[in-house]
Amino acid sequence: MCYMMIVTTNEQVNDQIKKLVNTYFINVFLLPDSTSYDDAICVTNNYFPEIILLDISLKDTNPFDLQKKLQAIRPNCRFITIDHEENFSHIKQSMQLGSLDYLTFPFNEQEILESIHRAIISLNQVSLLGKSTKDRVSTNNDMTYSMIDYIHSNYHTQLTLEKLADYLHLNKYYVSGLFKKETGMTFNHYLTEYRIEQAKILLKESNDLLADISQQVGYNDPAYFSRIFKKKTTMSPISYRQLHYGDTRPVVSMMN
Repeated sequence: MCYMMIVTTNEQVNDQIKKLVNTYFINVFLLPDSTSYDDAICVTNNYFPEIILLDISLKDTNPFDLQKKLQAIRPNCRFITIDHEENFSHIKQSMQLGSLDYLTFPFNEQEILESIHRAIISLNQVSLLGKSTKDRVSTNNDMTYSMIDYIHSNYHTQLTLEKLADYLHLNKYYVSGLFKKETGMTFNHYLTEYRIEQAKILLKESNDLLADISQQVGYNDPAYFSRIFKKKTTMSPISYRQLHYGDTRPVVSMMN
């Protein structure tokens, strides 16, 4: 799962990118919209985007100063610069700051898809470009989409490789091999990563108790969930929640 933030005040830019991401990148999660300097800083501090599409036509903001600030918060984040007319000075500045691509709006659809694809790959993540709900051209791509979609729909249950194989009416060893070949991850690795990402969202955006969140992401044992969460994030669920909420909520209320 890869987290992406779009920073723009242009609804057409926002809508086109969202449509493409939702259609072609089933493992990219779009973070809340950012339409200003302050929005971008807030979302970056709270949601840790891995890819940022930055519209440098933002009003009342020096976009390159904003990029420097965001890079200070998220040094490993990948940036894609969006402009509304080609400008050599802008190209030079964006490249000097390490942007992966410089795109002009209106976009060529293939260019924006390839740009996002490169950003995901550069993060050493699985792109899944083409594993979409539309225009699936091969049996393997279609099968990969079915597997990912089933995981996303059932991660909160006691999901196993055997259940996925039964759903697909295929041998579990074949499913295991195909999943690894197509995504670069084992079934269990992908399922765990997806569950932890969903848990992060619940910890940040809900007041649900830790035991309830554990159940909601497929772990019946809160203690086991906490161990897995800490292994993946280097901090406990409670610490993660406190990081995003501050110390305004008692720890006891999270644990009851």
